[in-house]
Amino acid sequence: MTLDAGTFDVVRARLDEQGKALGGLAERLNARRLELFGGESTRLLGSARVRTEHNAVPRDIVNVGDRFLLGYQVFLGLKAQMAPGDVFTELRDDGQGVVNLDPEHPPRLLGDPAFTKDFAEVFQYYKDARLLHFRRTDRLLLAAFQTGSRLTDLRVLRWALDGRGAAEGLRYLDNRGDRDYVFPAAQDFTWTRATRDMHVQGAHPHIAIDDEIFVECINGDLTIKVENNTTSGAGIFSDPVDDPTQGLDDAEIWFAVLPACILLKVRPYREHGWRHIVFNRATREAVRIDAIGLACQQLPEGHGLVFPGGYYLSTGVHKLFPIDAAGMEFKRAIRAPNGEDVAYVFYRRDQGTYQLLQYSLITREMASPVVCSSYCRLPDGRLVVLRAEPEPTRVHTLQIWQTPFLDEEVAAARAPTAAGELANLGNRELVRAVSDCLHLCRLIGAQRPTRQVYEELLKAIGKVVDTYPWLAGTEGFGIRAALDALRGTAERVIDEFEKVVALTAQAEAKLVAAEKQADALAKAAALADRARIEGFVAPLSEVRSARGHAETLKSVRYMDLARLARLDARLARQGEELAKGAVELLRKPEALAAWKAEIAAVEASAAGLAAVAEARPVLERLDAAAAGLDQLVGLVNALEFAEAAARTEVLERIGETYASVNRARAVLAGRRQELGAAEAAADFAVQDRLLAQALANAVALCDSPERCDEFTAKLLVQVEELEGRFADFDRYASELAERRVAVTEQLASRRQALVDERSRKADG
Repeated sequence: MTLDAGTFDVVRARLDEQGKALGGLAERLNARRLELFGGESTRLLGSARVRTEHNAVPRDIVNVGDRFLLGYQVFLGLKAQMAPGDVFTELRDDGQGVVNLDPEHPPRLLGDPAFTKDFAEVFQYYKDARLLHFRRTDRLLLAAFQTGSRLTDLRVLRWALDGRGAAEGLRYLDNRGDRDYVFPAAQDFTWTRATRDMHVQGAHPHIAIDDEIFVECINGDLTIKVENNTTSGAGIFSDPVDDPTQGLDDAEIWFAVLPACILLKVRPYREHGWRHIVFNRATREAVRIDAIGLACQQLPEGHGLVFPGGYYLSTGVHKLFPIDAAGMEFKRAIRAPNGEDVAYVFYRRDQGTYQLLQYSLITREMASPVVCSSYCRLPDGRLVVLRAEPEPTRVHTLQIWQTPFLDEEVAAARAPTAAGELANLGNRELVRAVSDCLHLCRLIGAQRPTRQVYEELLKAIGKVVDTYPWLAGTEGFGIRAALDALRGTAERVIDEFEKVVALTAQAEAKLVAAEKQADALAKAAALADRARIEGFVAPLSEVRSARGHAETLKSVRYMDLARLARLDARLARQGEELAKGAVELLRKPEALAAWKAEIAAVEASAAGLAAVAEARPVLERLDAAAAGLDQLVGLVNALEFAEAAARTEVLERIGETYASVNRARAVLAGRRQELGAAEAAADFAVQDRLLAQALANAVALCDSPERCDEFTAKLLVQVEELEGRFADFDRYASELAERRVAVTEQLASRRQALVDERSRKADG
């Protein structure tokens, strides 16, 4: 929607200014938070290279205290029995990076005889056995080996970890870790299937989801509507389906109602794949994101959703990163102790690849995902990332990143000592407050104006005011006062926005009418006879009129000028096509032959008229021909001819046609005058006799001076009507003048006689 200057824009500009001021105050609060509690950003510290005994493809890495266990897949065809050293390599942390063990640091992780026995059995009894995955919990370390062709064919070895997670506390248990090797639920919400009770019948039936959105898969597409309207099949979202003949209950529809959005999982009739759609409850928009079907988790504080390869925020902003997300499943979420950052880990079992997506609650942004073959996180927040090469090699590169995902104990030890009200509130409380304040700024600046957005803004302001009363304190940086001012301006914006909506609807209606007129002109021009010049004259005239109307629409308030410009360009192209066709036809000598034949037929019919009344249709045909010629002259003057002589030749032929029209008009005028004279003579004779009889009758009926005046007026009006009817015939003017004098004199004489008689009676 494009809005011009007005009251709404003034209030909206004030809202933007207040939003920027609030953002500045929130940044000051965040800076104070970092002073009190410190912070750690994500940055690359360096890289390390480690060696394996054989050429191998690394599969996974895990840390236990200051030691790492690197597992890989290797093929040793001539070796009768696999040893742990053929699949695992123990590494150590030297404080700066990851290095191979040296003689001063003997291995500590894999020396248990029970482990050696169980490991040997795996490769002895299953010839295709290979390491699949490491998985670490609070108390256990699991090593999963795939023993068959399916990913579910597993043998899981497990170790127990002490509370500190030190390498010395690693103790091998057994090979029965299958029950412990489980992944969390793919979604942290529950799907509900739509039932027949939700069906709404009508001309365009649909399924009501929570009485908020309405879904159907009939008539060739999957449609989502926001109005419970069964008279129309249009909606806010449409996606074609394979089988257009399916009924309302043929598609399988599941839904999940979340605070910020409604999720749909739809499988149309005779289709194997599921379609996943996100409907935003604030912006009233829908988008299809099939990656939700793989795995989906809700972001903290109702910020939105995260899924393999992308995210969706409650504001409607969403992004799909250009990475392959097929086969990914949710593994875990890691919360930073600062309360600001959350990392979501997705894992693909068959390829052993990870996706790490880091989300910031303050900026409400998702960093570019880290795609790797494996990773492990150290207590001090360092992240060891392994990006394996597709081909086996003996040297493998690791990247060391510093992240804010420290262990709680390490973060507490590193936190600076602070005092005051903000320090007592805690880091997480401050993070939530800063995040919500900056979210208000985004709602103000990054959204297109709709009533739902402004209502959501008011709700968000009220939530911040009610949730963080300490913002009104001395250490709140004046944020509470800024919020109160912002709330008043937002209420004013809603009031003014209602007026904008009404005017915008009027502008939209006018633009739609102009577009429909343009469509009708295009259809009429396509059906016109292009073999006759008349098939170009009228369409070109109508196109020019439509372009003139489009020009006047530019002054309408809240008009969509870009859409109007596209309409004008379409009309201009149509006019150019018609003009080119008209030029090509006009250059032909027979272009006006049909017009001349029509005029000749009119002239012949004019000469054979039997009555004056028959002249009107003939005159209308001549007037239409003359108007068409006028339009044609204007058309020729506006058209572009390659040669000036061609324009002159065309104008000469039009002049000859004009002469034919004038000649036919003269013939018609002469015939009308001839017929009119004869008809007028007979008519005048009858009217004259009627007038004489009326005068005689009036003289006889006048019995008082008043009656004489009354009849005099009536008869004079009748004489005036006759003068008007026979005004074209001069010879009747003098006779009507004599009739006027006769009426006046006879009735005046009668009136005088009646007055004299009344006087004599009065005297007697």
